[in-house]
Amino acid sequence: MNSMTRVAIAALIPLAVACAQAPTYGGPGAQASDSGLGGLFQDAGGDGLGAADTKGDGAPTGKADSGGTPDSGAAVDAKGDAPTDLGPSDVAPDTGLDAVPDSGSDAGSKPDGGSDSAGDGSGCTGDSQCPGSGPCKVGLCEKGQCVVTPVYGCCESGPCCDLQTNQAKVQGSPCDGPALAVEYGCQGQDMLMRSQVAGCDGVTILACSSDAAVWGAWQKTGACAGDGQCVLLSTKQKPQCSSGGPPQCTSDAGCDDGDPCTKNKCVGFACQPPQVVAGAVCSSTASAAEYKCQGTGPGSDVQVRKGFPTCTAAGACTADAPSWGSWTTEKMCNYNEVCEVTDPTKPGSCVPAPECTPGSTCCTAQGKYAAEATPCGTAIVDTQFECTGVLGGTIRKRDAVAGCAGGMAWCSSSYPAWGAWADVKTCPPLQACTPSWSDAYQPTCESQCKAGNTCCSADGTYSPQATACGFGTVDTEEKCSGPEKGGKILERKATCGCTGTSTSCSCSTANYAWGDWTPKKTCLASEVCEISYGYASCVPYQKCTPNTTCCDADGQYAAKTVACGTSIADTQYQCLGSGLGAAMQKRDAHYGCSGTSTSCSYAGADYVWGDWTTIKTCPANQYCKLYYDSMQPSCTTTP
Repeated sequence: MNSMTRVAIAALIPLAVACAQAPTYGGPGAQASDSGLGGLFQDAGGDGLGAADTKGDGAPTGKADSGGTPDSGAAVDAKGDAPTDLGPSDVAPDTGLDAVPDSGSDAGSKPDGGSDSAGDGSGCTGDSQCPGSGPCKVGLCEKGQCVVTPVYGCCESGPCCDLQTNQAKVQGSPCDGPALAVEYGCQGQDMLMRSQVAGCDGVTILACSSDAAVWGAWQKTGACAGDGQCVLLSTKQKPQCSSGGPPQCTSDAGCDDGDPCTKNKCVGFACQPPQVVAGAVCSSTASAAEYKCQGTGPGSDVQVRKGFPTCTAAGACTADAPSWGSWTTEKMCNYNEVCEVTDPTKPGSCVPAPECTPGSTCCTAQGKYAAEATPCGTAIVDTQFECTGVLGGTIRKRDAVAGCAGGMAWCSSSYPAWGAWADVKTCPPLQACTPSWSDAYQPTCESQCKAGNTCCSADGTYSPQATACGFGTVDTEEKCSGPEKGGKILERKATCGCTGTSTSCSCSTANYAWGDWTPKKTCLASEVCEISYGYASCVPYQKCTPNTTCCDADGQYAAKTVACGTSIADTQYQCLGSGLGAAMQKRDAHYGCSGTSTSCSYAGADYVWGDWTTIKTCPANQYCKLYYDSMQPSCTTTP
């Protein structure tokens, strides 16, 4: 047998040993059957006479010894290997590894037919010739010499070693030792207690582990007298006894009335009247929030704190006086950013790092260049005037101080920061606020013009726009008095007019002064007035031959809704409803008149559609299905 095969066998041996344990001997001469794995079967009768292995296959015959008398020699082994017990007359112990059945009987001190001239067992030809040492060491024959090899996973000592199986105790097995923890409990009037001790983890045999701690059984430690009840305040605290009957409460929490504005107490296992706690937080939902910057330098974070509703002295929960929590970081800014909070009630943000020294000239508190024309001085560097309104208008002015240049920390009068407009003077009702040639000079209150001059009213104000100021006709317009027969052609004429803002007489169309409409011509009784390209004329009333194609009985073009032929121009289909037994319908379209001529129009927009008519009704168990409105539907069993 090579070394690799022996190693494999050695790995199997621990399993066999672990399951069968070390052999138990019934007496000095007790026999055990040869199992083929080194004495894994014990004396079945317990009287010292085990069953014999007559076949050499490692299985006992199943016959118990009959007398209970210790045997006087070795157990029979038909194949020649050694028995498993050590009686007074046994030649040699059987190690249980019948790797190769021998062919003869065990003669001498070396079993399995091997030769040991010395008789001391130091040489070997098979593992069966090598004795082990206890349940955890097995003998192996290596190069003609017996070597004792430990069995993997087998143990013989240790607080977590099961000496019955020579294996590690199962996980959760308790160990002897001091209690790691104690718990208390109640059962009616009885007081209970249990302890927790270290346990085995199922792997380690030399030490117990608190990680595998095991709780022991509950033990009664006492009982309440009379009608007192055991009251457990905490599993970590010894129970107490109530004065009599079930307790009303065991802690303040047991008296909670659900009102966040009251304080509840349990005294002597009885609830006390609740007390209002003014200022106590009464809701876990924040009613307010405040934001600030952690600092002003790069990397400063945005912080927030939440405000929660509190209780009033009357016990009402209100958000009027919130209880503020601690400041916490809401948003972390990068090293090249700074925090910016413009409104403490709104979340802040991280903005690019400062462009300038915060708070310096033309630099904001966040280190940004102030916008162009942001005031940065106090001395007035410029003044402007303006007029508001015309007649009775107001003269206003505003001043400017030096402003920031924008994009740089530079304060200059070249970037004036203008203040608000302020009233200086209000002109009389018939005088106009008249600006000076420059807005740097104050306007004056003056009459707009000299009364009696062109485009100037008697009160010295400009004549309204389109007031006639010329005599020659610059434009003429025509229109019809109406659509009736024998109507009139009307006309009006325009002259140049005033602008309304000066004394100039303007011939611009926007300023035309139009005269009244006057009759120019009356049409005959068989004519009507008609406008074409802006000019009116009298034309015959009838546009076509009455009662002909697209011409009505009055000689006017027929409307678009009038059909002009018998040919069908188009057909449409539809299903009347979507349920079972629906009807199919169709309608036809004829060509129609255009409304502007006697020609029959072929345009789809001029089609004249007829009414919908039912052409078929589907059976009660079928649906009407329409694929295209130009195609007749079909009856189907599915919608």
